[in-house]
Amino acid sequence: MAQQVPFKEGLLTTPLSPLENVRLKGIKCRACGSLALGESKYCINCTSKDVEEYVFSKYGKIYSYTVIRHAPPPPYPQESFKPFPVAWVELEDGLFIVSEITGCGLDELDFGMRVELDVGKGWADDKGNDVMMYKFKLIK
Repeated sequence: MAQQVPFKEGLLTTPLSPLENVRLKGIKCRACGSLALGESKYCINCTSKDVEEYVFSKYGKIYSYTVIRHAPPPPYPQESFKPFPVAWVELEDGLFIVSEITGCGLDELDFGMRVELDVGKGWADDKGNDVMMYKFKLIK
């Protein structure tokens, strides 16, 4: 039976089920208040080691966007590639993150539109596990 595994350790809360409860995680610096995605033992802004785990909001808004028209490199599937929208998303916490946007056509995005975290299967790895990715879906 296939297991659900994160595409990169330390970026998603666990367990990975139910998917609607999964969030992006990272760190918050107690010294300067900076946020960063993923695990780290020090702040990327001030280099303080006084950091704590932080779970990000699942909501944000589109700051900027474009359409990817060429397949990203492996491990992303190459054979079934179709153009898709990507946005610079500002989370409610203030962190900016690049993400694919789902739930819309290529020409439906605009600045300031609200989005919600959408964790799901990105691909199957060589062991048959479902590799879980994050994306954001447009809130209509």
